[in-house]
Amino acid sequence: MASKNKQGNSVSKSAPARSSFWRREPGLLLIPLLFALLWGAFAGLDTFSPFEQRVVGVDPVGYYVWFRSPVFDADLQFENEYRALMPGKIHGDTLVDPNGPRTATGHLQNAFSLGPALLWSPFLFVAHAVAWAGGWTADGYGQPYHSAVFFANAFYGLLGTLLVYAALRCWFAAGVATLSAVAVWAASPLLYYTFGQEAMSHTVSYCCVALFLFAWVRLREREGYMPWILIGAALGLATLARWQNVTFALVPTVDLLARDWKRDFPRLVACGAAT
Repeated sequence: MASKNKQGNSVSKSAPARSSFWRREPGLLLIPLLFALLWGAFAGLDTFSPFEQRVVGVDPVGYYVWFRSPVFDADLQFENEYRALMPGKIHGDTLVDPNGPRTATGHLQNAFSLGPALLWSPFLFVAHAVAWAGGWTADGYGQPYHSAVFFANAFYGLLGTLLVYAALRCWFAAGVATLSAVAVWAASPLLYYTFGQEAMSHTVSYCCVALFLFAWVRLREREGYMPWILIGAALGLATLARWQNVTFALVPTVDLLARDWKRDFPRLVACGAAT
């Protein structure tokens, strides 16, 4: 398109250049790239090999049996899982001991939260199909099931970091949000748990808390009850992942009561009920 300046000369006018999506949101590209590079580094050091690693140890077994027992045995009797997954007694363990004390209803105790098994389950159902198609015994104990847990933990480490980035972008520039999200993940013990040698709950917990904070940041200014119901549901999921995450209830509580508590108290009740 052309126009004339004050001297009557023709001047071409071009449309303003639009920045690309990746230039506007570099974190959504850089974080997965860093994830892939770190995966390669840990695999090269032979410290992260999900095709060979297994769910062993007190905490990992305690989390995993919440999937294996109800799905394959249709019960919550964990003795057979404890015996199969913990063939060697760990000194001092009383949490996943197949010979441990029974509850009043005759069950072995399980002090671990069921959230990790819930979040691992999509990967474990895929593993079940792989085991069935690949000739493994499809009983919840074969290598595909163990591998699925480690792949799931890596995925939730990545997803949690992307959610942290997305939450920070509501308040900060793209560069600051990218650097901060990467620092939260890669400069902390979360990096170990993402590419861990044990199947712990930490990256699942991290991802759920990141989802809760993302929901709170994005929805807190919206009218009505539904935004706070969604925030509360995300907090409930985070609490299922790791019991102590319930302390994050302070975030919506302080947020709402510091505004107009008479108006916002019903929203807080809705948030709590959803949790």
